[in-house]
Amino acid sequence: MSHTPGPWHTHDEMVHAKFQIEGQEFHYAVANALEHSRVNQPTMKANARLIAASPDLLEACKARTLLLFEGPEAVCEKYDLPWHHSTLWMKDANERDAKDEVAEDYVGNLEFAAIKKAEKP
Repeated sequence: MSHTPGPWHTHDEMVHAKFQIEGQEFHYAVANALEHSRVNQPTMKANARLIAASPDLLEACKARTLLLFEGPEAVCEKYDLPWHHSTLWMKDANERDAKDEVAEDYVGNLEFAAIKKAEKP
């Protein structure tokens, strides 16, 4: 069994996912950071943001693991990254360096965006 696909978003202490049927958008609850909780509302909202960021954080972890264990070529292939547009490639660097740069930037951006989503007020 897999989790509800992201992206997830928050509305106060609720975490929602959205889906479309015949062009119409629907939202449904994925989690409730309030239920059975004795924490204050700011903490509940922070918990909801962290839960909502979970699919993004998971994807960032998977991308980093792929980069570490299979290399930049695997990241460029999986995410269909245009490594030939890298600044290194444009400066006549070798293909490996260009892929390294593009893959590292992409994974770093995934990580940054996931962390920002989890922590934003």
